[in-house]
Amino acid sequence: MDVANMKVAELRSALESRGLDSTGKKQELQERLRAALEHEADLGWRGQLCWTTAGTWSDRATGLANLRPRRLRRQTRRQLGAQSRGAKIRSPRLQAEGLSAQEEEDEKGAKKLTDEELEEFLSPSEREEVAKTKARASRFGVPYTGLPVEMRRAALSRYHKRRRFERMLERHGGLVPVDDAEEERRRKRMERFGLPKPVLELEAEERERQSPRAQSKENERRARAPNGHGNKRARYFITIAD
Repeated sequence: MDVANMKVAELRSALESRGLDSTGKKQELQERLRAALEHEADLGWRGQLCWTTAGTWSDRATGLANLRPRRLRRQTRRQLGAQSRGAKIRSPRLQAEGLSAQEEEDEKGAKKLTDEELEEFLSPSEREEVAKTKARASRFGVPYTGLPVEMRRAALSRYHKRRRFERMLERHGGLVPVDDAEEERRRKRMERFGLPKPVLELEAEERERQSPRAQSKENERRARAPNGHGNKRARYFITIAD
């Protein structure tokens, strides 16, 4: 096994198959996998059984758990006990990321999404590129190979963002908490680049103009103006007419 040329996903898969922690940077994953491979070579086991430091034959995960710190060994024993009772074991990576059970279900469901389902989460330019690829494949009579890896990864990212937003809506009863500082930065950025105001902000300003307090201020302003007009142009025409 060439650990140096393995990708992060391959390293994590190899570590998880051995019951080892699959979190951390690529260098940490490589060192952890090398240590596991060296341990396997020293023990010389070829199957599901291995010789543990306690001097007994045990299963693969328990034997390799001796490579872990004591805290992680306890965690492995709890997982093995839960597995024997038929309980559901969460992935170490998902545990390290602090994902809830619902988020873990979304993570598993996302892996089953087809390319057609993921096309909903593509940007307009990406959809256009996919349509051109399909048309080219149909024209030359070659099979369509599906979404490119980078495009599929971007679509999955947008899918997870939408699911998180939907869960937030459910948690807060349809109201999403707004960060005032972030909204202020966004408003200033839009003003700096001359972008139009968001629809919600325009609606809020319209409601403010139509509020009773705003209406009363407008009536007072018009009452103070001569002949009920509040601008110089109207007064100018009145003077000419006189």
